[in-house]
Amino acid sequence: MLKRLLFHLSFIGLFVPSYVFCQSESWLPTDSLDFWSDVMFNSKKYEYRNLGAQHVKDFLCRSQLIHSNPILNPNIVKLMPTDQSFQLYTWQYEGQEGNWIYDGVMVLKSGALIKLTREERDYERIRFETFNADTWYGAVYFYLIPKTFGSDDHYILIGFAQNGNNEKFKIVEPLSFVNGRPIFGKAEFIRLDEGNKKEIRNRIVIRYSQEANCSVTFNEAENQIVYDHITSYEDPNAANLIRFIPDGTYEAYDYKNGVWNYVEKLKNTEVKTPPREHPILDNKSKNIFGKPVKK
Repeated sequence: MLKRLLFHLSFIGLFVPSYVFCQSESWLPTDSLDFWSDVMFNSKKYEYRNLGAQHVKDFLCRSQLIHSNPILNPNIVKLMPTDQSFQLYTWQYEGQEGNWIYDGVMVLKSGALIKLTREERDYERIRFETFNADTWYGAVYFYLIPKTFGSDDHYILIGFAQNGNNEKFKIVEPLSFVNGRPIFGKAEFIRLDEGNKKEIRNRIVIRYSQEANCSVTFNEAENQIVYDHITSYEDPNAANLIRFIPDGTYEAYDYKNGVWNYVEKLKNTEVKTPPREHPILDNKSKNIFGKPVKK
């Protein structure tokens, strides 16, 4: 019903304020969350998507609603560790001129609610930084490794992001807590730089082109994060356009003695053709998992 209503609103170019719905006794807060989520992800106009995003954040920051464990739009991804110490909600929606906007909320086991506030960053330049809830760079976290690491028992998140330059990113980063506040990133990924000197990074950032796909997995038996090796080539059909795609080999990080050590190339991983999939999140007809959105 909500999606049909949104379709009619978009078709005639009108907007019905939220107070109209609030006047109905049968209209519940979860209905409003569903409606505004639909607006945020599917409206054709940026102004409406942005307004929907404001309402979604407002609803998710209401403790009574979030603790009722509402059914969420599938594009709002919820992660929770086995110890249930926190719930992490992240999402993206399309901004202006093909840019993407990221937002999130975290709820601690104590009941404390933490808003994630994004500071827009170049994803290629965040490998050596740490961020807190007020300086978060923005991503949709779709996987939480089901174990903790280090003497402080921190977590490892795997996320996705994209920019306005037809580039996508897979991001792997530690999540720790200091005085009850989240810290994103930790200096524990060790590799050699171009000058063969040891380099310690705070997160893994993998860039690849919009039409490609990049897999990131965790091998629990080996304590190993494995991901596609990305190679670049100049597109013969477009002058001066460099594309980044998997070449059929894999890189990894092994966890040992409290740090992740880089493995440049795993053995026996070459294939004859690079794996490709249709791009995900490239238009509003697909959800966070690349599946068609039901109309």
